[in-house]
Amino acid sequence: MKKTLFLFLIGLVILQGCCLFCIEEPDYRDASEFKPVFMDRSELNGSIQLQSAKSIANTGKIYVFNDLLFVSEKREGFHIFDNSNPKSPQKIKFLKVPGSTDLAIRSNVLYLNQATDLVTLKFDLENETIELKKRIKNTFPELSSPEGFTAYDTPENNVVINWIPKK
Repeated sequence: MKKTLFLFLIGLVILQGCCLFCIEEPDYRDASEFKPVFMDRSELNGSIQLQSAKSIANTGKIYVFNDLLFVSEKREGFHIFDNSNPKSPQKIKFLKVPGSTDLAIRSNVLYLNQATDLVTLKFDLENETIELKKRIKNTFPELSSPEGFTAYDTPENNVVINWIPKK
């Protein structure tokens, strides 16, 4: 009797262990309060632009280089300020980089992430030009939602550049 009960309990533990592998990861479409924003890869490759200054809405990191101040607009780009007078920084330009959150600068070369890519840009503020020097695709993992979900059903040749609240 004891042997049968022991074997029954062992079998029950084994079956319960198997069920742990049956649990599916929650689908962001049901569980997340956010939905992914996709951009076609070819559009992403040509989306970096130097634009007129604009209002700041959703700031991220701040980077100082010489007399310039770069303020990240989360997953949209970077506000560029003339910081020669730190008491009164002046808006100069907006560097549009969809899907970007971070940058570093060395010798007027900007190193930044754009969604999953590492991008280097030659930056010349005097002439108001940027030049794409190099793009290394799929260097970084895909952007996840604020809750940590990854996108399902990503269309072919598309990249997640942002997550927005569901309405």
